[in-house]
Amino acid sequence: MGELYQAEDLELKEQVALKTIRSEIASDERVNQRFRREVQLARKITHPNICRIFDLFQHQPASSDGAASPPIFFVTMELLEGETLAELLKRDGPLSPERARPIALQMAGALSAAHAVGVIHRDFKPNNVMILKPESASAAPRVVVTDFGLAYSVSDETGGAAESISVAGEIVGTPDYMAPEQIQGEMATPATDVFALGIVLYELISGVRPFAAATPVASALRRISGPPPRRLPELVPGIPAVWDRVVTRCMDSSPANRFVDGAAVEGAFKSDEGIVVPSGGALSRLRFANPPTSRRFVPVLIAGLVVLALIGVFLWQNRRPNAQSTPAIVNQTSEVVARPAVAVLGFRNLTGRKDTQWLSLALAEMLTTELTATEALRTVPGETINRMKTELALADADSFSSETLARIRQNLGTDFAVFGSYVTVGESSNMTIRLDVRLQDARDGTTVASFGETGKEANLLEVVARAGGRLRDRLGVDLKPESLASIRASEPASSDAVRLYAEGLMRLRGFDAIAARGLLERATQVDPKFPLAHSALASTWSALGYDARARQSAERAYELSGSLPRPDRLQVEGTYREMAKSWKEAITVWRTLVDLFPDDIEQTLRLANAQIASGAAKDGLSTIDSFRKRFPATKDPRLELMSADAAGTLSDFKLMESSAAAAASSGEAQGARLLVAAARLRQGSALSSQGQIDRSTGLIEESRRLYADAGDRSPP
Repeated sequence: MGELYQAEDLELKEQVALKTIRSEIASDERVNQRFRREVQLARKITHPNICRIFDLFQHQPASSDGAASPPIFFVTMELLEGETLAELLKRDGPLSPERARPIALQMAGALSAAHAVGVIHRDFKPNNVMILKPESASAAPRVVVTDFGLAYSVSDETGGAAESISVAGEIVGTPDYMAPEQIQGEMATPATDVFALGIVLYELISGVRPFAAATPVASALRRISGPPPRRLPELVPGIPAVWDRVVTRCMDSSPANRFVDGAAVEGAFKSDEGIVVPSGGALSRLRFANPPTSRRFVPVLIAGLVVLALIGVFLWQNRRPNAQSTPAIVNQTSEVVARPAVAVLGFRNLTGRKDTQWLSLALAEMLTTELTATEALRTVPGETINRMKTELALADADSFSSETLARIRQNLGTDFAVFGSYVTVGESSNMTIRLDVRLQDARDGTTVASFGETGKEANLLEVVARAGGRLRDRLGVDLKPESLASIRASEPASSDAVRLYAEGLMRLRGFDAIAARGLLERATQVDPKFPLAHSALASTWSALGYDARARQSAERAYELSGSLPRPDRLQVEGTYREMAKSWKEAITVWRTLVDLFPDDIEQTLRLANAQIASGAAKDGLSTIDSFRKRFPATKDPRLELMSADAAGTLSDFKLMESSAAAAASSGEAQGARLLVAAARLRQGSALSSQGQIDRSTGLIEESRRLYADAGDRSPP
């Protein structure tokens, strides 16, 4: 579809790539729409392994006869100096596992970034992967995924696209790399890209395509009805087992049995163990779906194979990488249903030993991760729970009355509460931990589950894993294998790292950032690859006013976050983007989380905060208003606080005052003293800006007193 040129940006004096539509197809409006679509989708993704798009231009050429000529669209993008993966494989043949691994990780990382913002490539293949020259002989080359001309956004399915730029039933992609569902004309998902990635990985390490046949049609039929390809160990003796396991699962004929997205593939490689394939673990046992027997399928498949045959002839004759077509965009509207909310409140230390107090927070944080990874539950963040416990003067307990649970529910908006107690016997690594867990319905006080787990401190992660599994069972939610793998891969290397991390968080949430810094620095030294410790350290540096160090720690957390569960991974990235003052990228990350989890007020507040900080305060107000309309039952003073911040940025001090007053009133009803303090501070500031100094002074003094009573003597 496009023609590429090297050009000089005369304003910035930099070399860029310039892409435009070939003249012979430039008059096709759908081609122009897809060209613009490629730019729109590619610009949603910010990642070192995705080709950067700079700007889109339109040029109106002059006509010699006075007639109007069609405009020419062109885009400037990052100039990539290197070769395609297809060219590399043609020249060097299959790569060794050592040479292929960094390329595989970067390709998976690129798809992970695209999938994280709801973009599906749909034409992933070696021709669309650039291998750039490495910076040194010992360095791995940079890998860049290009050409989003056939991509589409998942948000389009829910009404985000005003107009379809495709025809229903179109078969899109390059035949040799299509997933079975693409061949059958079905809707693409991130698992569609995963299938194509599996083929590319197979080819990368073996030098042959797994479903090679005499014609594109025969190759397509092999993917639908078999026979399966040869296993990688048969082609590459001695290959590490992780390659066989990962590639096997990527190429499962059923999307439900593949890795869910690029992040899961990346995490499987980084775990160095891969993921066990649910269908049996061997390519020879891959389940190839039988063709559906519905009347709709037969004509769609026949039409699809005809199109594939035509595309195949075109590709074989012209060697062009793209068949320009996109699938029908189905607009679907459905009511957003809030997920059950769970708050892990902490655990009472029955022995009273100060040297084991860290376990209360550590157990709560790890169990929260065990529940968050399901994505079927909305978990309340630990810092929010800590604020609630401070405001309500609520100590850790192994039981709560129905009245206390009602107050907890009102303050946190939670449906279920997890709490309990623990006993420790012995010292150091020989210490035995007895954990008793209670799951209670905060709506009516009913005890849903009560059980115990026992284990050594050295095996603390196993104890938590068993408890997490039992909680998921009682809550009726499942954890996908890849999500379980991401939890295990993201765990710290030792219980010492867990202890230091937990003790650091305790100090940070207790307004002692100086003590927190030392503990969290030690945690990162004990386990340098523990991303959550680096992220907490970033927050600590930020609280102390060291912005540069905060940014460095946040960046390190982001670099290590690939194996985290998706919600945690995106949150780490969003925090990094904010600390780097990259507001546009931060907004993209938080918006992704809001789109994925629209019922999660924490993500809505983060998005609104980033919008306000970036200067788009009106967008922040719109974000808050949208959440209120979708979830009117959620009464959280922080929504009014955020509205007050947006109004202050817009110099609308009357709205700022009224929003802050509403937040204070709501906070007082909940007993949320810290939120009341924040509201009074904003209310006083708004009155001061309106010249009402006397009223302002009283409110600001009230705010300082409330903060001081809570232990925080340096309010924002």
